[in-house]
Amino acid sequence: MTLRVKLFLAFTFVIFVCLLLAGAGFLWVLQHYQFQARAARIAELSRPVAVQGAVLERQGQSPAAIVDLIREDASELDIRVLILDASGTVVADTGREFEGRRLDLASGVRSAGAVWVEAWGHTFAVVPTVSVRPFRGVTSIVAVGIPNSSLRGGWLTLLPSLGLAGLGALGVSAGISWLLARSIAQPLAELTQAASRMAAGEFDQTVPVRGTRETVQLAEAFNQMSQQVSRSYRTLKNFLADVSHELRTPLTSVKGFAQALTEQAVTSPAEVAQVARIILEEADRMDRLVNDLLFLSRLEANQVPFNPEPVDLTELARTCLRRFEREDPGNLRFEFAADGSAEALVDPIRTEQVLTNLLKNAVQHTPVGGVVRVTVESGAYQQRPGVWVRVFNSGSFIPEAEREKIFQRFYHRNHHGLGLGLAISKEVVQAQGGIIQVDSDPQTGTEFAIWHPAPERSPAEEGKPKLLARRN
Repeated sequence: MTLRVKLFLAFTFVIFVCLLLAGAGFLWVLQHYQFQARAARIAELSRPVAVQGAVLERQGQSPAAIVDLIREDASELDIRVLILDASGTVVADTGREFEGRRLDLASGVRSAGAVWVEAWGHTFAVVPTVSVRPFRGVTSIVAVGIPNSSLRGGWLTLLPSLGLAGLGALGVSAGISWLLARSIAQPLAELTQAASRMAAGEFDQTVPVRGTRETVQLAEAFNQMSQQVSRSYRTLKNFLADVSHELRTPLTSVKGFAQALTEQAVTSPAEVAQVARIILEEADRMDRLVNDLLFLSRLEANQVPFNPEPVDLTELARTCLRRFEREDPGNLRFEFAADGSAEALVDPIRTEQVLTNLLKNAVQHTPVGGVVRVTVESGAYQQRPGVWVRVFNSGSFIPEAEREKIFQRFYHRNHHGLGLGLAISKEVVQAQGGIIQVDSDPQTGTEFAIWHPAPERSPAEEGKPKLLARRN
């Protein structure tokens, strides 16, 4: 049984129960109302009948004669008239059935100028023919009654009409229930079909966003998931293609030079040494590529441990810059600027790896005579205190359209390196709660900036003065 059918049956059943309860309540109210109305009618008729009986009695008519005179009128009015003596014994009856029986007037209830007595399947309004005072001294009493079945069962005549109305209401409600069940089940059916297509390998799926708030949220979440899965699938395909491309060149070199050695195409010691050196360099390149890929994969899977601690980024950045300055043959000018010590809560080893990647990237893209400058300063990001480290190099420019791509794996600027350094740097910075940004201008150059949060300090520590160093 489908969800739509289950919802339809559930809605219809609930509506049926509600209609049944509403109908039962309505019939109960209607029965009570009709009982009151017919009782009031008896009370209204009892007074003129009693007056007519009193008049006939004064004219010398016997109770039997009085009953005979009013029998036809009583039949037309669908009532029963009794004439009682002072003790309550029936001396005359328009139906001739209750004559000689005694009506217990003491058990009656006085209301609306009459005494109401229920006996022999009838309800009687008892009224004296001479006085409305208590019955003592009254020669005769008139009782006007109606069968209880007629008094209480008048509402039964409405049952067919009420049944037809209920069936009509149930039919209309069933149609509305079907539409409502469809509105709920249709988005879920579309979602199921889209999920089945995704399971079959068609990852780029979207479903219409409509329906109730929960259905809309589910459709939006599914569309986001579909986009993410599709993006991950494309990334995986591109990753495999990029890895294949990156490994093809060194593998070709290794294979070619190894074949040359095997076939003794090179024989002199110098040539053999050169070929062996090339094979070693290509093997080192593949080793770095594989290690970087493994490290990046562990970063993205949150499997790389970080040991954050308060680190003076001024001293760490100065140490990294000096290392590149020592290795430079004099082609570049290195500058450093900082406002004293600037502590951030980072893993020193991972942060040094990021600074090394940024400086290596800057050195590679700086022309001869250019400047590589590192600046460290305390600064907030989104009202959070922290430290900014900026690595600038002159003579290079990154178009705005490429500034997001440079953080993707295997993206090369001018075919330098493996294209993994910036991707690793971004993952390391973000894993430590920081951010990394890039700004580039064709006239000045390119600047990478990383920000890390400052360590939390107690009020006593914040009150201590900080030692500031002069800008170099």
